[in-house]
Formats: sequence, structure tokens, C-alpha cells
Amino acid sequence: MLAIKGGKIFTITNGIIENGIILVENSKISQVGTDVSIPEDCRVIDASGNSIFPGMIDAHTHLGVIQEGLRSMGLDHNEKSDPITPQLRVIDAIDPFDPAFDEVMKAGITTVLIAPGSANPIGGQCSVVKTVGKTVEEMLLVKNAGIKFALGENPKVTYGSRNLSPYTRMGVAAIIRENLCKAYEYSVNKESQLMNEDIAVLKTDLKMEALSNVVNGKIRARIHAHKASDIMTAIRIGEEFDLDIVLEHCTEGDKVISEIARHGIPVVLSPLMSPRTKPETKERGMEIAARLAARGILVAISTDGISQSARWLPINAGLCVRYGMKEEDAMKAITINAAKILGLDNRLGSIEKHKDADIIIMKGHPLETRTRISAVIIEGKVKYLRAEILEQKEAE
Repeated sequence: MLAIKGGKIFTITNGIIENGIILVENSKISQVGTDVSIPEDCRVIDASGNSIFPGMIDAHTHLGVIQEGLRSMGLDHNEKSDPITPQLRVIDAIDPFDPAFDEVMKAGITTVLIAPGSANPIGGQCSVVKTVGKTVEEMLLVKNAGIKFALGENPKVTYGSRNLSPYTRMGVAAIIRENLCKAYEYSVNKESQLMNEDIAVLKTDLKMEALSNVVNGKIRARIHAHKASDIMTAIRIGEEFDLDIVLEHCTEGDKVISEIARHGIPVVLSPLMSPRTKPETKERGMEIAARLAARGILVAISTDGISQSARWLPINAGLCVRYGMKEEDAMKAITINAAKILGLDNRLGSIEKHKDADIIIMKGHPLETRTRISAVIIEGKVKYLRAEILEQKEAE
């Protein structure tokens, strides 16, 4: 059992508690408030003078599949041999010993979605993991958290440069539609065969098995789209096939903000701090976060974390506040909103009773650039502890 006492608790969903107490039992938060009794045999962390915040969530990264300093050996995010690869599972490429996980954890990011890259129109299955563990199985929260789709320049350049299809935006959209149609037909045929107990002729197609979960609404289509025209293509395809979609990146989302809001589509906004390396990102700006949130769109701020860049997640959120986003919205964008988009808000994203005890303690405001993390607790276990935190063996 663990107790965290004192400090300013940013619950995210239930306001701020001054000098509160958080009680942790069996990896979960059991109590939160000012009137909480600390058992005598409880381990206590005195967080007086600190801010207490839920573990932050980056809803779009490539941690463990793009590794710094390894050149081609560290690049396992894009399978460029085939434009349609929904059967690929990112968990088969994640290296838990990538030093980036430790750096990111010590920066207060306790959960990340890891996605394949965007070279392929349909690129593979994303996963959600905690940022500590020696095996993927230890880290894993959601094995298949959606299939990555990509529109725009990346698939065009990947295949068009080799005179292969898809060569244009039309080709990218067409090959996606073609395979969604195949997946729907496969799903209908499979259901019919199972009903008729015609197992002998039932042949498994791993690509169609994966995609059928998208067309049946069991998992989300996570669609990479920067330009407004690509965002509208994503919305168009989503409507045609009745898909549950998330817009990834959404650089020009403010140009079609009414359409995004009208369709109630969540946005994972990223990257905001990296260079404008391609024409699609030439109009990138921090102001878009405020505009999306002001229209009631569910928005998460992400780093598109390649290697250790994900540790700057709270700085991204802080800069969005500088450019007009409400502070409360910015904090939600790296906690509860991200959890909702990942379908994990029943476990993550706020300091509430019964949720995972993923808690960070810091000296300063969560979005301030000078703030340093004092302690990181994941599922009730202290994973990082700085000297300035006073740890007590017994409650006073």
C-alpha cells in the first residue's frame, strides 16, 4: 500500500485538491481527498510543495520501432514491400530496451500508443503500452488499438518514386476503398460459412481478418492526414464505409473545422515542434489546438514521438496555451482526452478512485518548461524518485 500526501493534486476531471492524500492499493487508486486516513503500515511519499498529476499519455508515437543512433537497424516502422499491410502488428517490432522508454517515463509519460509509419496506405496494427517493462507483454495495455491508414504525400512518394501504385492521391484513396470492400465481402462470406458450418472451405486471409475488424466497427481506423483535402478524403471514406475514425496529425484541420466538428471525429494533433520537412506541414501552427478545442472537438496533443522526442509532450501542451488554448484544455489533451481517444478513460487520464495508479509528482506547474519530475509511479509502483522528495516508511 502506498500513500501520497500533501501537494497540489490536479485530478483533471474533478478539479484541484490542495494538500490532499492519494491512497493506492493493488495498483489502483483507492481513495483521493483531504479526509483520507493513512494506514500505519503504509509506505508514504510526502509531496508537500509539489504538483501531483496523472501519468501523461502520448496518443501517437513510434517508440521502440524507430530508435536513435542505430540507422537502418533501428527503423522497423515501415514495411515498404507492399502498400496494403493491415496484418502487421507493431508489437512484433517494439524493442522494450530502447533507451527512449526510460527517458520518456522519467519525463512523466506513462502510457503511449505506438503506431506503424505512414509509408503504406494501410500500414498495420497499433498498440498501447505502458512505458516500463522488459517485454512487450509486461507493457501491453491494448494489442490492437486500431489500424494505421495514411493519405497524402508519404504513400505517394514511397510507391510513386518506384513507378508503382499508388502514384497519386486518387490512387491512395482507391486502393484503400478497394481493400475495405474486400474486407467487407470477406466478413460477410465468413459469417455465412460459419452459419452453414461450411468450415472445410473457410480459408483464412490475415489481411482481410485484420481489416474486417475495421469495417465491422470493432476497432478504429487511425488515418494519417495533414492537408485539408486529405482530411476530407478521410471523412469521405469514413462515411462510405461507416468507419470509426481518428484523424492523426490534422495539420490543416482548422480549414475544415466545421466538418470535423459536425462528424464528431476526434483528433490526435501532431507534430507541433518538429521542422516543416514537407509541403503538407508548411502551414503548421500551435494555434490550431485552441481552435479545435473551442469547437468542442475531442483533441489530444501528441509528439508523433520518434525516439526520445516524446518526452517533450508537456512542453508541446504548454506552448499550445501560449497560442490561445485554455490551460484546462491543454492538460486534458495529454491526459483524459488522450485516454478517451484510446478507449482507456475507464483506467487512465485522471486521478480518480479505481483508476490505475499512474501518478507523477513534480516541482512546479505541469506545463511549465522549468518544471522537473520528482517522482513517477506506474500502477502503484515507484519507478523513478528524485532526492528532493521526502519518502517516509510509516505514516505520521
